[in-house]
Amino acid sequence: MIALTLRDIKLAMRSSGAWLHGVLFLVVFTVLSVIALGADKTVLATLGPALIWLAVVFSLLLSFEKGLTEDARDGTLEQLYLSAMPLSALAASKLLSQWILIVLPLLIVTPFIGYGFGMELPEIKGTLLALVIGTPALLVYGTFASACLISYRSNGLLLILLTVPLMIPTMIFGLDASDGYAAGGVFDKSFQALAGLSLLAVGLGIPAIAAALKTHLETS
Repeated sequence: MIALTLRDIKLAMRSSGAWLHGVLFLVVFTVLSVIALGADKTVLATLGPALIWLAVVFSLLLSFEKGLTEDARDGTLEQLYLSAMPLSALAASKLLSQWILIVLPLLIVTPFIGYGFGMELPEIKGTLLALVIGTPALLVYGTFASACLISYRSNGLLLILLTVPLMIPTMIFGLDASDGYAAGGVFDKSFQALAGLSLLAVGLGIPAIAAALKTHLETS
């Protein structure tokens, strides 16, 4: 699992900065939001957590189509399957590498975006912690959808249609957690619900992703 994760990271580092597309999208989305809202810091600070969550979700949606699809097209998935490697380990390694390559850069940039929106420090901390806890669930949903649609050549629209409804509960609790951090900290009920969603998604999602990959490999 660790070897596969390191392999994905090395390949991404050689891809001419493609792994930073999510950060670029986040910055562009932020700039456009500031322009659209008239640079009113009162409005931006109020809408800041929601705008950051939307930017992160859109950034993730742009990245889901590539990971498993590229491995399927170049034969990597088939080779790993024939090597008797557990597909659950492959699914877990994909989730870990995507979190490091896609989510972690977004988390690093998030405090600066929050500061640019004029958000107070507790709001920035709450939004960042909510993203740390909630993004594993978002990754599982997108990776599962990608595994289900791996046989389709142009699956971008279908992937979005399948993933977005699953993401909505996580976004709702994530925004509640971001707003409730100032009052209740990480012990706020929204944080507990968000953590429960992520744990449930990871626990059920890894076997589901493995099953979807197995179905693809055995029928292709």
